Parts: sequence; C-alpha cells; structure tokens
Amino acid sequence: MAAKLSDLRVSLKGPHYASKPTPKTISKDGFIGTYGYGAPEISENNALTDKCDVYSFGVVLLEVVCKDKLKVVEKRQKQPVEENIDPSLKGKIAAECWEVFMDITERCLKFDPNERPAMGEVEVQLELALSLQEEADVINTCGEYTLLSMTIIN
Repeated sequence: MAAKLSDLRVSLKGPHYASKPTPKTISKDGFIGTYGYGAPEISENNALTDKCDVYSFGVVLLEVVCKDKLKVVEKRQKQPVEENIDPSLKGKIAAECWEVFMDITERCLKFDPNERPAMGEVEVQLELALSLQEEADVINTCGEYTLLSMTIIN
C-alpha cells in the first residue's frame, strides 16, 4: 500500500466543467509544491494555468506505472519507461492499452503548455485505455502480456 497522490495545494480551483480558469500568478517565494510535479512554466514565469495541472497529472500517471516513485522525474529522460514498470504490473498491461496510456502521458508532459491536452481529453483517453485493457483481458486466456515498445519521455 503506497500512496500515489499528495500535495495538490497548487491546483487551480473552479467550477466543474467550467470554461478555462483564469491564470493565477504566484510570487517566487510563495510557490508551494513538490519538486518534479510543477510544470516548467511555473518556474519560468510564475503563472499557474489549467495546463500546469495537466503536467502535474502526467507525472502522477507516470508514477502509477513506475516502480521507483521517488526517482521517476529524473529517470524519465534517461531510460525507457518500460524498464521501470512496477513488477506487480509487468505482464498485466495489454500492448494496445499501454500505447494509449503512454501517448496521453507523454502529451501531458510536453514542455510547451499549448501542446498539452485538456483534462477532458485526458479523461477520454484514459477511459479508452481502460476499455482496451478490459477487451484484451476477455480475449487473453494465458494472462500474460508483452510490451514491445520502448518509451523515453523528453
């Protein structure tokens, strides 16, 4: 039992399904958060937008599948994600599910905030990944999956 989420004090608050929240500016000494979860633009121009949350959520998505939670930020640019998959998940993820999951994770972690998807799109893609996994589990009777891809997130 290892906690996957914590320290979301920087997240923007607003009505559910509201139009784009107004960007907020924070002072350098007023930043609160955990190293590695903050989007690059926070340290560059101190602006918080909905795309900052998308970036942070991308880090969480990566942590969900990786074995070394504390070093996932440093390792993601050095070695393929597939080499750092949590042993309890190895062989349990269908290739087509993994492809969708990693695609949306990579897009969440784009350096340019304009290239990141909206959270609604992230939700739709994660639901697609789940349905692909469920379909594969019904068809696959041997119980083991092999990931052939190697994903290095820049």
